[in-house]
Amino acid sequence: MNTHEEHIREHYAGKSLSDQRVAEVLSEGERLHGRGVRRYMPIFAMAAVLVLAFLLHDRYLGSRALKDRVLAEIAMNHNKRLGVEVATGRFDFLQSKLDRLDFPISLPDPSLLDTHTLVGGRYCSIQGELAAQLKLRNVHSGEIRTLYITPSTEFLRTIEPQTFIHEGVQIHLWSSPARFFGLAGRN
Repeated sequence: MNTHEEHIREHYAGKSLSDQRVAEVLSEGERLHGRGVRRYMPIFAMAAVLVLAFLLHDRYLGSRALKDRVLAEIAMNHNKRLGVEVATGRFDFLQSKLDRLDFPISLPDPSLLDTHTLVGGRYCSIQGELAAQLKLRNVHSGEIRTLYITPSTEFLRTIEPQTFIHEGVQIHLWSSPARFFGLAGRN
């Protein structure tokens, strides 16, 4: 140690604060700390609101992006006009032939059979989930419509039931607790 440091050490070696002054310093520190936390409370609140808004916005955008991907996938499959793997007019026969499906193949609305007949079906997928693609023929116009059925997932249930026009295809999307449906036809 140099002599300068030694002089400083000797000077302060015998000095100390009184107990009252130590208590005052500690009290002032606690007061300033409490005021600092209160000062930043509006900033903390704003940060919490921004994080919450971001999460909700992200969920909304994720749901919207999912809907757009599902619409694009259904429109693409419909426009391919692939033939059926199983040609039949009977749902029970189609179910037995598409035996990899772990959900029942049936019309979501039986009144659809008033205007359409089953032509057959094939496997396809919707967002990575195995799905059934059923071809239905309108008994009056002969138009072919495709009905897509897949298990309903948490994400698919976020899509509101609506009818959309995507790439020239009219697509109606809806879900039940167990299955998700898409019905595609000419616009």
